[in-house]
Amino acid sequence: SVPVNAAFFTYGTFVHHTLEWMEMRKEWKETRKEDEEWEQHWTLYEEQQQRQKLTPNSDNNNKEEPAQTESTPKHLSTIPPPYDIEMMISKCKLKIQTELLTTVQNSAKMWIPINYINFSLVPPHLRPLGLTFFSVFWNCYLSLVQHRDVMLPEEMLEDCDVKEEEK
Repeated sequence: SVPVNAAFFTYGTFVHHTLEWMEMRKEWKETRKEDEEWEQHWTLYEEQQQRQKLTPNSDNNNKEEPAQTESTPKHLSTIPPPYDIEMMISKCKLKIQTELLTTVQNSAKMWIPINYINFSLVPPHLRPLGLTFFSVFWNCYLSLVQHRDVMLPEEMLEDCDVKEEEK
């Protein structure tokens, strides 16, 4: 049970981290698209300004040109967010450290009595049905535990500070 639960938490955390990374990449692509659209508008604006400078006009000859303080923005988001393997491994370790022991204890609390009753009182032809019935609930519990966010120590301290400020 321990290796299976550890593998379950590790796999689930890897998948969750990958989904977070994919969401970050999606947001990056949307931001990049907006930046490209803005850059196109900026280029058109600069071209229009250049054409106005080249076109002789009596009204423009007497006016002073405003100082050019604006420039085309430099993209800070040209590189997509990296897939942080070290962060993923640290999340897996934290998840296993915080959830594995309690999950194994709860597994023993649930499955020892169920197996005892199932194999001592239930007829052999109905045993698979009984175990399958309880497995559904056990898998729901495992899924809930896997998807429960584990707070990092810094987040717990910040959460405590927020609660103290509310009082």
